[in-house]
Amino acid sequence: MKGMESIMSGNPDKKKLKPYLSPLAAWALAFGCAVGWGAFVMPGTTFLPIAGPIGTLIGIIVGAAIMLIIGANYHFLINDYPVSGGTYAYTKLIFGYDHGFLNGWFLILTYIAIIWANATALPLIARNLFGSMFRFGLLYEIAGFQIYLGEVLLAISALIVGAIVCLRNRIAATIQTINAFVLFLGITICFAVVMSNRAGTPGLLLPAFSPDKNPGTGIFTIIALAPWAFVGFESIAHSAEEFRFSYKKTFPIMAVAVGTAGAAYAMLAVLAASVLPDNAQTWADYISNLDSYSGVAGLPTFFAAKSVMGRVGSILLGFTTLAAIMTGLIGHYIASSRLLYVLSEDNILPAWFGKLNKNKVPRNAILFLLLVSSIIPLFGRTAVSWIVDVTTVGATIAYAYVSASALKAARQKGKRIFVVTGAAGLAVSCLFILYFLIPHLIDVTALSTESYLILAAWGILGFFFFLYAFRKDEKRRLGRSTITWIVLLALIIFTSTVWMRQAVEQATEASITPIHSFYIDALKKNNINIDHLDIESFDLYMEEQLVEISSSLNNKSLIQTMLIVISLAV
Repeated sequence: MKGMESIMSGNPDKKKLKPYLSPLAAWALAFGCAVGWGAFVMPGTTFLPIAGPIGTLIGIIVGAAIMLIIGANYHFLINDYPVSGGTYAYTKLIFGYDHGFLNGWFLILTYIAIIWANATALPLIARNLFGSMFRFGLLYEIAGFQIYLGEVLLAISALIVGAIVCLRNRIAATIQTINAFVLFLGITICFAVVMSNRAGTPGLLLPAFSPDKNPGTGIFTIIALAPWAFVGFESIAHSAEEFRFSYKKTFPIMAVAVGTAGAAYAMLAVLAASVLPDNAQTWADYISNLDSYSGVAGLPTFFAAKSVMGRVGSILLGFTTLAAIMTGLIGHYIASSRLLYVLSEDNILPAWFGKLNKNKVPRNAILFLLLVSSIIPLFGRTAVSWIVDVTTVGATIAYAYVSASALKAARQKGKRIFVVTGAAGLAVSCLFILYFLIPHLIDVTALSTESYLILAAWGILGFFFFLYAFRKDEKRRLGRSTITWIVLLALIIFTSTVWMRQAVEQATEASITPIHSFYIDALKKNNINIDHLDIESFDLYMEEQLVEISSSLNNKSLIQTMLIVISLAV
């Protein structure tokens, strides 16, 4: 394994970033990256339908504990390798630059996608809070989502503000800290007021688990979402050269960030299940019919705050959500730009990305992120959600690499506790990767069909960028790089295969409706009387056939995957 001399060798201008992060600012960066707009929406759309309020709380607690194990691995590596670049830097130093490229390539997609998610969430929140204020200038429709000029301009404005702020590191740290406090205090105040009002309510938070899911499966699914929920808490590792405090404080800072993020998710999940519309008997009734509600009622967290606190609650939670969006934008602008900067310093990306301004900030990297991100609002929220699904895979790959790096380094240095945390983090990360990439591994499909195609496309793009870096690698740090080609090729083959399989399954399911209609019409034309039970029997039969088709496709996909893996291994 390379020593510290390897870290400091190479480009003489390597350590040019200016220290500016205090412990408080580092917490704000980690916490703000971990809690974004999704924390306010996911309780109603994902957490409660999957696991219910109690199942969600259990899943969040266990997920946070897993992230603390990952955080311990980061702490160990930050102290041994105090350089910018985070997981990419540790991976390249311990396993080589080819592995570093793989790690960095998927981490770029993860961080940039979160920037896109937060920017495009602003119009979504505006629709529920301000109605049609920004819904002017209808442009077109993509995947059922209408694109309005006003909402596109709103999203781009947020991206521009975030980029301008990040061009001055001290101002960025101050604004990030203020927004982080607004975010956590806003959630806490709303939770405390609503709970004090609802205390003693019969049947509060019942049923404890989702009536449509097995409790164990539901809890595991929430745990598996931990990389999505907490991604970004490790972002301070990308700014290690910019610390104004001892590296020994990194674990306490990340632990507090994970703890406050977990508390925020838990409070919002309970909030969403605590207040119900008049026509709903339980939170399950409310959530199962969520699509039928409009305005604030379509967002259970906002509905709870408004119902108990009135307009003040809507305004307070609105500002809190805005703070979440801004912390997500600023935090991931900082993390992404530092990652691009380090990749540029290593000649993986062009030198242009490494240019610093007078504040010692990677100016061109931030401007590039702004330019690329400004195009995304034109694709609509539905298309962006497909990309956001991929962030969990990217984060999990990063966590697997950092755990493997900690495991290898700790073994060589005889640090047993980090051997344990490294092995545990690697095992859990691999389990999560399998869960997300293999459809119906438990009983749900974790990624949308389109997300698999996006992963395949990102793998193909990775081929071109790696070829660029390979040809510029005068020092031959990338070696023959067999692992990079194999992994990217395996990813492309596997994800494109799953995409095709999912598309076939969706097309099969879509054919059921016309078949059903044809069957009923044919019976009526032949004067054959049918009753409600006959129709239910027919529907049940068709559902059974769909399950058999899905199972058959799944088994064949697994066999195909095994054959591909064996072939590539050979």
